[in-house]
Amino acid sequence: MADIFASQLHSVFIVKWNDFSYVLKMLKRIPLHFIKYSILPAILYIIPLIIFILDETFSETWLLYVGNALFLFYIFAFGVYYAKQQNNRTSPLSAGLAVTLIGIIFTCILVLVVIFVLAPGVFHIGSSHPIEDTPAALPNKNSHGVIFMLFSSATIGNFAAGSVSSVLAAGATKHTKMRD
Repeated sequence: MADIFASQLHSVFIVKWNDFSYVLKMLKRIPLHFIKYSILPAILYIIPLIIFILDETFSETWLLYVGNALFLFYIFAFGVYYAKQQNNRTSPLSAGLAVTLIGIIFTCILVLVVIFVLAPGVFHIGSSHPIEDTPAALPNKNSHGVIFMLFSSATIGNFAAGSVSSVLAAGATKHTKMRD
């Protein structure tokens, strides 16, 4: 019984993941305007991150929280704007979460590009020595702690900020619609 279940489960995953047209069909279901609105919060997050990296001491971590706050405010503004539109196919909560997740993907791509361009020493590329001015709290003074700090802020921080602001925007617009 377990062998039959395992073979069926394996065949389902192999068919779904190996069929590239299935992936294209899933991507076509994402409305294009969600992707369009996801680029700006990623750029807003990257601005304080660039300042953080250019400092080269990597001790001004509050700049990463400023980036998360900018991401939060944009997702909230998008949720309010999307709820005010008349021709919505999805709920403002779903739209906000979709823009949040796509924005996180764009943010991670931009973080990787910014690291490669502005701090190649993090990956020990383009310089003979790794970054030496990392904060004392990072273990072994290696650059992997900086990379973890940047990507965890870009994923976990932005997901928390985006999901909270999506819920708040959906609740705020629902309350205003009930009064009208």
